[in-house]
Amino acid sequence: MGFKFTRGLVGTLSACMLLSLPAGAKEKTVKWEGEFCMYSAKFDDEQYTAKQVRAAWEFVMEHKGVKWQTAPMVSEPADIARADIPKFQAECENTLNEIRQLDLVNLPSVNEYRKAKLEEVSDTCRFEMTQLRGYRDPSVLRTYQPSEFMCSRYIDALEGKARLTDVWREVIDKSCKNNGDVKGCRQRFLEAGDKPDGTERIKIAVQQFGWQNCSTNHTKANTLDLDGLMEKVQAEYKRKFKLREYECNEP
Repeated sequence: MGFKFTRGLVGTLSACMLLSLPAGAKEKTVKWEGEFCMYSAKFDDEQYTAKQVRAAWEFVMEHKGVKWQTAPMVSEPADIARADIPKFQAECENTLNEIRQLDLVNLPSVNEYRKAKLEEVSDTCRFEMTQLRGYRDPSVLRTYQPSEFMCSRYIDALEGKARLTDVWREVIDKSCKNNGDVKGCRQRFLEAGDKPDGTERIKIAVQQFGWQNCSTNHTKANTLDLDGLMEKVQAEYKRKFKLREYECNEP
């Protein structure tokens, strides 16, 4: 037997539905083009702006809205003196300030992601600064506490507390083991060590392929579950804003 709504019941349900909406709420739609898809989202313009809805999604999913810091590259001894550490530090501070000042939708998942991203960038900058200063003074590498004990063997070699060439050869073996051209990989390391400034090149190799590779496993970039937080944002957007993806191209 079918259920029949009475006029009174319909009126009561309609009233309840109206009461569940914020007073004066107006649902609007914002559309934008992403890297691979078109997007549309519906939002209450009493609570959010179209710019906030789009900006939060682009910040989380496409890493837009911020000028990201870039650490100086060191591949040979001459690069160490050229590395502008104060400039890089200023870039880091600028990136962190830009993240803090982004005008984003006030949602739990977005706030959680922003907080985690601030942690990650702050830690990455600290890690890169330690690396840059470590080329000039290896003892500085011990100040990066997440890897202080696990990666200390490489610092010992750089400080002269362990035989540098022994640790260097261990680094070569480990770095070239899974290389498609093991012989060529080893040869490049050995040729660098035979140059007039070979000792300095050996130290760079031990720091980069030894300490850096070891320490990277302990950085926030590798220990924070940013992918999981991105999935939270995606789920909340679909629930809160009826987010729709369409006209997608394969990456």
